[in-house]
Amino acid sequence: MQSARRASLRVLGLAMVGCVLLPLLLLGSGAITIRRAAHQEADERLARTADVLHEQALKVFQSTDVLLENLLEMTQGRSDTALRTDFPHWHDLLKAMSSRLPQLQSIWIIGADGHISATDYTAALPDLDISARDYFVAQTGRDDGLFVGAVLQPLLDTGLPFFGVSRRRNGPEGGFDGVITASLLPADFVKFYREIGQAPGSFLTLMRTDGTLLARYPPIPKGAHAALRPPILNAIAGPLDRGILTSVSPVDGRERRIAWRRLDPYPVFVMAGLETAAIRNAWLGTLATHLVFGLPATALMLVALWVALIRTRALFEEAERRTAAEEALQRTQRLEALGELTGGVAHDFNNLLMIVLGNVDRMRRRPREASDIRALDTIVAAVRRGEALTRQLLAFARRRALYPEPIDLARQLADMRGLLSHSLRGDIALAVETEAPPGSVMAPGPFVVKVDPAEFELAVVNVAVNARDAMPQGGRLTLRLRRVTLNAERDLDDLRGEFIAVSFTDTGTGIPPALLARVFDPFFTTKEVGKGTGLGLSQVYGFARQSGGTATIASVPGVGTTVTLFLPASTEPPAPRQSQAAPATAPGTGLRVLLVEDNGEIVAMTRAWLERLGFDVVAAASCMAALTLLDMHSYALLLTGMVMPGGMNGLELVRELRARDQPIPVILTTSRDDPAQQVRWEGVTLLQKPYEEQQLRAAVTAALVGIRTQDEAAKA
Repeated sequence: MQSARRASLRVLGLAMVGCVLLPLLLLGSGAITIRRAAHQEADERLARTADVLHEQALKVFQSTDVLLENLLEMTQGRSDTALRTDFPHWHDLLKAMSSRLPQLQSIWIIGADGHISATDYTAALPDLDISARDYFVAQTGRDDGLFVGAVLQPLLDTGLPFFGVSRRRNGPEGGFDGVITASLLPADFVKFYREIGQAPGSFLTLMRTDGTLLARYPPIPKGAHAALRPPILNAIAGPLDRGILTSVSPVDGRERRIAWRRLDPYPVFVMAGLETAAIRNAWLGTLATHLVFGLPATALMLVALWVALIRTRALFEEAERRTAAEEALQRTQRLEALGELTGGVAHDFNNLLMIVLGNVDRMRRRPREASDIRALDTIVAAVRRGEALTRQLLAFARRRALYPEPIDLARQLADMRGLLSHSLRGDIALAVETEAPPGSVMAPGPFVVKVDPAEFELAVVNVAVNARDAMPQGGRLTLRLRRVTLNAERDLDDLRGEFIAVSFTDTGTGIPPALLARVFDPFFTTKEVGKGTGLGLSQVYGFARQSGGTATIASVPGVGTTVTLFLPASTEPPAPRQSQAAPATAPGTGLRVLLVEDNGEIVAMTRAWLERLGFDVVAAASCMAALTLLDMHSYALLLTGMVMPGGMNGLELVRELRARDQPIPVILTTSRDDPAQQVRWEGVTLLQKPYEEQQLRAAVTAALVGIRTQDEAAKA
């Protein structure tokens, strides 16, 4: 009996212990699981926030860097005296450029003596000596690329705190010729951080890699020491460009979980942090909720955990979809920003190129030695590269107008064989193959698509050049044409219908899988500095998408790479080949032309060309002035620019003449492709800047022949 009682007590005791231990074990297990989930969720949220900060900051620095590079090219060879003398022009130009980038406070061109040469900040040339500023001092010793300075107070009374981003201007012999700097506003970054950093215990920071603070939200508390070296700099100094860690801040002594991203190639990084106390509070709050409902019934707690697991999984899936949508939106915004920036500078950039071409033409007409002629040819080649660079940027941003026509790709590639051979090296074999559809007994071809022939040739050459660089020891490049039917496959941008696939397969070094997703991005290149702009394959992708298709890439390191263009098949017959007619000697003999252009150098150059064509040239600096001259005299031809001062552009001038019933042949010149299709609908001859004398002659002949043909038809 005693033994039975003892056994019963033992069983009861074990049961009581079990009733206590089992909930405790479940509670401990649940607490560990919830804690791990809370930390994992916090890390993922920090990583997503850091990615958003990285994309925003990278867009700002890339846009600013492109602007500075363009200004370096525009001011190349211009002395400080020339810049200061023409200060109103440069003030207006810089004002127009900075207005497209809201994060900029101002742009400054600074001479080697530390005094201002041009700026958009003040309407008059300020007498300031900024030779002691860090963004100036850092560039005096050597050219280290883009320099990011510390936050400074403006020397003038107006303006907000800023940090300077500068690039060095090199003189003809490589010496120091001053700097070009853009003033970025920390307040602009803080405003963005405030919108996404409202979670309790969070902070967002933009910092230089040496620990200098550029922007922070929330602000540093008063009395805190912001100059202390944060421990995170030890991680930043390593080879990784991103990471997440736990660190105690030297600013306020609080422990935080921090996700960081480096903005390569710029000497800055971003941080998104959350206090570990906030993570712990979130975990304890969740645990307390489970304690209330979990201790009375272990089974209920298990069900609650199961429901929480399902909900967490759904939240993760939703977060992944949201992240994918955010990445797509950010990519689109980057392209739009690039397109806006490119379009903004295209007008002035192409005007500068045209002035260079005109002066080269003028120098060629004088007796020159062979070395001088070679130097002029080099200048023309450089101008063409600049023109191609602008065209590639516009193509990727889908802002370049295309002029499609039906072409047979087999015939087009055969005609390009000589051009491709010159683009490749002698140790690279070139082969062009065609394939019939699977199961077909018909011979392959024709492979007709309706695309812009010039852009197609540029895309082919860009792919060939990339293949050449990937085969330094020689190899084989195979171009293959085939017909394919697409059924809205996910990896082909949901395309449907009949397409012609143009594949370029090389036997080169290949591309690592981690880089494949970025090869079509603008400015991305694996080549050494100075050997590639990173715009070749982006032009290929932009051309394919604008033509109604797409482009893909596949690569195996050490084996080779295949780039494929999918272009919509066309049922139209190929356009016949046209022969070039010999131009007339002087189509404008005895005729008067009205030239409307606000750039004096372009006026002088175009006047000389028109006079060589036999025209009597009258010039006007605005469309309103041109209307006055048209009321006073009759003209055989009107040559006007698209973008003109005074509130009326070239196309509006044409419409005004038609409203007045003043028929006159018109040639409209433009630096951008945006109005090209609209101009053609108006029936006006379009001449793209920069143009040369031969192109002007062809446009004049086309315009005069068109109006004469109409007159003859009216008389008949």
